Amino acid sequence: MAGVNLGHGLASLLLGYPASGSVANNAATADQTNYKGFFFHDDWRLSTKLTLNLGIRYEWEGAYTERYNRINRGYDFSTASPIAAAARANYAAAPIPEVPASSFSANGGLLFAGVGGVPRGLSDIDRNNWAPRIGAAYQLTSKTVLRGGYGLFYGASTQTGEARNGFSVTTPYVASNDGNNTPANSLRNPFPSGLVPITGASQGLMTLVGQGIAFTSPSRRQPMSHQYSFGFQQQLPWNMVLDASYVGNQIRDLPVNQNINGIPEQFRAAAESTFFASARNPLNDAVTNPFFGVISSGPLAARTVTRGQLLRPYPHFTGIQEQSLPIGRSRYDALQTKLTRRFANGFSVSGAYTFAKQLDRLRFLNDQDTAPVKELTEFDIPQRLVISSAYELPFGKGKLFFGNATGLLARLVEGMQINGVFQAQSGVPFEITGAESAGRSAKLPEGEQTVGRWFDTTAFRQRQGVELTRTARLPDIRSGGRNNVDLSFFKTTQITETVKLQFRAEAFNAFNRPEWSSPNGAFGNANFGRVLSTNTFARQLQFALKLLW
Repeated sequence: MAGVNLGHGLASLLLGYPASGSVANNAATADQTNYKGFFFHDDWRLSTKLTLNLGIRYEWEGAYTERYNRINRGYDFSTASPIAAAARANYAAAPIPEVPASSFSANGGLLFAGVGGVPRGLSDIDRNNWAPRIGAAYQLTSKTVLRGGYGLFYGASTQTGEARNGFSVTTPYVASNDGNNTPANSLRNPFPSGLVPITGASQGLMTLVGQGIAFTSPSRRQPMSHQYSFGFQQQLPWNMVLDASYVGNQIRDLPVNQNINGIPEQFRAAAESTFFASARNPLNDAVTNPFFGVISSGPLAARTVTRGQLLRPYPHFTGIQEQSLPIGRSRYDALQTKLTRRFANGFSVSGAYTFAKQLDRLRFLNDQDTAPVKELTEFDIPQRLVISSAYELPFGKGKLFFGNATGLLARLVEGMQINGVFQAQSGVPFEITGAESAGRSAKLPEGEQTVGRWFDTTAFRQRQGVELTRTARLPDIRSGGRNNVDLSFFKTTQITETVKLQFRAEAFNAFNRPEWSSPNGAFGNANFGRVLSTNTFARQLQFALKLLW
């Protein structure tokens, strides 16, 4: 356990005061679901210049069930918890100023599939998944073709997981009841109230009361992807072809997890003002626990509890995560170009360049946020260039040099080819943790960036626990990107009329250029702002013999 005024975490561990821990007991399950798809597709050649590609598909994902109903199915927001009356009576004896005794409540609890009229399916069935597709190709001139298309595609919601509270239980270690100011337990007796038993659905709304819980949103849906493109293909002189297209992809109904039991913003904001005025976080104040004697185990079984816990909408749970809310979004826009020289006279080359941007809304930075944050995706690569080439050396039968060679000389000079692939791309965004911006960009001037100082670390300050997270994935600083060359040499020798022997010499990352990983973004870490590793291997040489027949 460690904090601003508590010394070193390792020392606390050696004294028998760890920061966290748990004991898990997971149930074996037998899940099942049905997934069916029906489609119609055809091509229509309307004229010698215009071709249409039309189709429609229907996706049907059946109810996700467990053979013995060992899954949770939502949360009961309206029914009072069985402990509500006792907790209200206790609270009335020692209320906190922020919540009048008449307003204190402990509503709800977990619901279970197939119990008490609750459907067996994990979530509601999404029945309107019609997916049209249309494509068109038009020959504008003898050397120019226009192409475009749109398609709607659905993914499976079953890939996002489910919650099994009551069937798979975890007993958490309680490190402190006052915001890590003093220890609550130690390794000598880490779970003084015992381990949480597996109760299944038998406890109803009392399941895991006093703990953190999670449930899959009953409104979970299949993610939908709107994909579209428009471009042209142009034949050029010298046996070359140019392709250029705009490509877009907008995804809706992506799964997002949200803690619906966060401390309301008005209380958090007031606590932040108090903290910056007096260095005291009132949310960590120890106050009388109305659940003492009512909840028998877990963090809410102690005599005191933090003030912040009683300010939560559902104070009889430490956290409530609603999983797979279908509110996530992602958008990809790109200009994709490709220039190709077709193989002729022993030589071919191809170059592809992409200029793109990808944004998403897939996470909440704070419990108090009303919508997922809009940010660059963690794998956004704005620019990427790939050039590949193959060249047959002009030696051997029918070639410019030694074209009439025979015997051993012909075998020695024939079938030689050199190949190369060059890749260059931008780096990916990375994330800062535990810090907030000091109000300026952390990007260093050109020439000052090194692996030992990838960005200006003085452009950040420590984030206090009561503050909102406003700085996370940086928009203007990225990892080092890629600049890589792979080379190879092939020599194919004709042994007999039907047998060939191929020698291959390949050099991956031929010039031994490092692709630096993202820098350390953990504020307060000794390596904050430093790059400590690479994403790629050092130069590798590979030799092989291949017999072809």
